[in-house]
Amino acid sequence: MGKSSDWSPLPPGGEGVGGWGDLSASAKFRNSARATSPPTPTPPHKGEGLFLRLWCCFISAALAMTTPAQAHRMNTAMTLIEVSATGGRLELTHTLYAHDMEDALRAGAVPLSWFETREGKNAIRDYCLAQFTLNDARGRPIALTFVGLELRGDAIDIYFDAPRYRGTSVIVDSNFLQETSDSQINRVNVRARGRTVSAVFQVGAGSQQIAMP
Repeated sequence: MGKSSDWSPLPPGGEGVGGWGDLSASAKFRNSARATSPPTPTPPHKGEGLFLRLWCCFISAALAMTTPAQAHRMNTAMTLIEVSATGGRLELTHTLYAHDMEDALRAGAVPLSWFETREGKNAIRDYCLAQFTLNDARGRPIALTFVGLELRGDAIDIYFDAPRYRGTSVIVDSNFLQETSDSQINRVNVRARGRTVSAVFQVGAGSQQIAMP
């Protein structure tokens, strides 16, 4: 079994399809979340929409093939780490399956709308910060700021931002849902300048150093 989850929800402290004009839904969501502060223009993420369309197709196909007994186990989670074309900021999107998150958060059977409540967002934020780590090439933690989340069918896109990063590699560990299933496999894609490198995390695999593309 993977690393145990020591998270607990704390009190209160964008990737997808569609968008404004040429902007992806992720850029639209991030721009909306930053609307209360001086805006930072975000250019179109040209490859991002296609990536998420393919991912959503995978989710839909997997759901179509599951039986009721299997409906609560997707056994996979996806993370995209993208380097912003302006400023070099890191933009993270975790895509998780809502019913699996019910188990991980020990929330019981809750409606999908619960994930968009203040309580749901806080619980998901804390869970993600506990189960996913991002360090620089020397092993120093890179601070992650929760931006928000969106529901896309039974999938949840969860957005984090990180400061500008100029390193040649990152050290990543993705333990999403591995405390609930020995067969959980997580994938992390790192994308920059139109190129993508990937890593796969199985139960007990530990962190991996990924070269920036």
